[in-house]
Amino acid sequence: MKVSPLYIYRETHFPLQRVSHYLGDLAERYAEAKARATRLEPRATEVIEEMEHAIAGITEGQDRMEAIRFKRDFFNARPSARGRYERVKHLFPAGLREEVEGVFAAREAAQSDMAGIEEEFGALSCADRKWLHDVYREDSELCDAVMFMNSAIVPKLEKYLQTPVEQHDRSLRKLDYTLIKFLTRASMKTSPFANLTYSGMGSFDGAGKEGCKKLYPRINDSLILQAFDRLCLEPELMTRLHYRLNATCVELEGKYYITVLQNAKGERQLYKSRQGLVTLRSGEALRALFGKLTDRGSLSYDELKSTLTGLGIEGDQADGTLRHLIGSGVLERTDVLNEQSGELLAELIRKLEHYGIVHPCLNAFRQLRKLTAELETSFDRTKAERLYEALEGLSAMFGMDPMPRRSMLYIDGIDEKVTARSYREQQHKLNRLSQYQWLMMCFDTVVKMQFAAGEFFRQRYGRSYVPSNSQEASRVLRDMAQVIFSDTELMKETYGFFNWNKAYMHPGIRSLHDIAGELASFLAGAAERQEIVIPDDCISGWLRQIEKVLGKRLLSHSFFVQEDGERMVVNHMYKGFSIYFARFLKYLKDTGPAYGEYLSECFDGNRVADIRNTFGFNANIRRKTVEREIALPIQSMTESERFLSWLDLGLRYNASTGSVEFFEKDTGEVVRPQFLGTLVLVAAPAILTTFDVLSSHGTSYFDLGELVIRERLKERKEHDDAIIRVPRISFGDSELIVSRAKWLIPARTLLELYKEKDRFGSWKRVLDFMEEHGVPSRFYVRAFMTEMEEVTEGGERKPQFINLSSPLLFHLLIQLAGKTGYLMLEEEFPVADPKQECVREYTYEITCGEVYGDAAANH
Repeated sequence: MKVSPLYIYRETHFPLQRVSHYLGDLAERYAEAKARATRLEPRATEVIEEMEHAIAGITEGQDRMEAIRFKRDFFNARPSARGRYERVKHLFPAGLREEVEGVFAAREAAQSDMAGIEEEFGALSCADRKWLHDVYREDSELCDAVMFMNSAIVPKLEKYLQTPVEQHDRSLRKLDYTLIKFLTRASMKTSPFANLTYSGMGSFDGAGKEGCKKLYPRINDSLILQAFDRLCLEPELMTRLHYRLNATCVELEGKYYITVLQNAKGERQLYKSRQGLVTLRSGEALRALFGKLTDRGSLSYDELKSTLTGLGIEGDQADGTLRHLIGSGVLERTDVLNEQSGELLAELIRKLEHYGIVHPCLNAFRQLRKLTAELETSFDRTKAERLYEALEGLSAMFGMDPMPRRSMLYIDGIDEKVTARSYREQQHKLNRLSQYQWLMMCFDTVVKMQFAAGEFFRQRYGRSYVPSNSQEASRVLRDMAQVIFSDTELMKETYGFFNWNKAYMHPGIRSLHDIAGELASFLAGAAERQEIVIPDDCISGWLRQIEKVLGKRLLSHSFFVQEDGERMVVNHMYKGFSIYFARFLKYLKDTGPAYGEYLSECFDGNRVADIRNTFGFNANIRRKTVEREIALPIQSMTESERFLSWLDLGLRYNASTGSVEFFEKDTGEVVRPQFLGTLVLVAAPAILTTFDVLSSHGTSYFDLGELVIRERLKERKEHDDAIIRVPRISFGDSELIVSRAKWLIPARTLLELYKEKDRFGSWKRVLDFMEEHGVPSRFYVRAFMTEMEEVTEGGERKPQFINLSSPLLFHLLIQLAGKTGYLMLEEEFPVADPKQECVREYTYEITCGEVYGDAAANH
């Protein structure tokens, strides 16, 4: 186990004081008032029993009937009981009268308590909205941030802020829910958007230092790259460039087949992240053209055109043919923008000036640089608005589809302050994190895919295979991809959908599947406990089995955690390989020698090679962390000439790991081509995913508590709406929490408790329901997808803070329930305290590798 000597910390920018009003305790005071009222009932029952004895002694019939009527009213706590009592009290002995009046007094006090709570609920309903209104009016930075994230609300928000809260109509009141969601998210959860969170660097056993906070705004690179593509299709520039043949081009049965990358639609507007296929008839002209490109490597436009015109093709037709081949990705420019440069606009301007291009876009690009730089000094909506308008003008200039404003601009908040922590003090918890990363490998679908691909390769290609040309390289990768992605049931396991009865043929897959089943069974069997603590002997036993199955395999994970005293809780676990570190460390120059040694030992030493594409997603612009680079055969993007292409690689079967590995033809040394960007692989082209899957490992998009919920859902009968509770799950000494306590609630259960015309009654019914099922009044909630199709469709997945003491947050919960089938509630841990300035999250990275062995230590 090797722990990165650096860690990343992330802190919320907007203080918790902004939400202090919503952290009240009205729900707890309601529960106390209800408990006091409930404690009265045994006393009232005793008084009624005494009353019945007294009534039995009343001889006069009319008096007796009056006393019985009073007893009924008293038993049912009817308002009429007090009046009846005044008429019959002389019939009861003094001691009983004292008891009755004592119950009356206690009941009136309880009613007064409840009336006070109802009055406060009504007052809070107004106060919640007024606080929200005031916060956004007084904090222009917060107001600018929400408009930046959701530019569509700008006109309505301006009216909202200008109108006194008492005069808000239904339309403006609906905006409260958007604003409270944003406020709680900004103050209570770290989020990589705009200026909501600042990320900084920390060092184990190093020296801390002070620093200032900075904003780094960047235009969406996808927009710039697409604009450059359009420019390069204009004759003035297109005719000055050199081109090469797409390396995936193969000829089969009279046709050419070329794999190309295309732009993908969607919120992120990714650049050339979707894989497509171009098919062309292999006539004389294309054979001559492609043959010449294969011989020469690259040709100028004039050489390409002369090749076609030399075959009798007219000039205009030759231009049209070349434009089509270039535009579709069959012919690739040799002059590309360096997507990792960090200054894409500046590089684009330099290229256009180098070629002497005179185009209106040059002034537009220069203006965009100026407007972007203005945002570095302060985050201002007016400045952002001018930038948006300029970007919309650029899109119109090139006839590109308009991009949503929230996708036009990325801003990273960086804190240059360096914090320091003691490795020795954190060592035990870090060791626990390493245990967790190994244990979760029993669920790793990528490793299981590698086993399947390894067995297929061994049977089809033998122990080793070295492609001699693009056609052979394309075929073997296509074969691998078909094996990797053919098992749809295995793909579901990434999201926690397991079929334990499935019989896997490969012994490695079967072993991991069995271990995962044992763990799931253990957790499900312990679900009634207050907290599930996985014992050390169970953990050790499972880890021995997992390590035996995995063999010598390089593992690296990043852990996003929060701490509360001596306890640490895992928020997320993703692939490591310095992916998330490189994302932020590109802004911080002095990372010290220890971090470089860690990279060299763990990743260069294990022959990790980076596929440096970004696909226009700015979070993929990353610091270079490994020496080796792999260029994809299509739309390659490298920063140096020392890169490997797919034709520099062979494939062989590794008996130790039971999987396929790449190796360098010239040296025979293993190479691990990986995509070290933050973009999830499901959004990347298949050819990249194939390289990555064969060379790395995966990550699980669920935690152990969610796994238990899915297991419990399997046992459900139709129309069973019982609440599923899963306790907190922790390791050994309870110091590491790997899953917070959770409750799965059918949304309709809450909706049935809610009546619009009885809001206070609805609130009480929901609180009673929550109390009955042990749900605290403060929690996080999100939609829970019970079907794989719902998971892949996406939707709102971010957890939303709810405090039932706040009428506004209570009604937000009801609103969320109306949009989904199930809600998953998760305990709030650590509990937010307004006395704290901010919420802090740490990212640690732990790597277990081959070169130095698992027992190596940092210090």
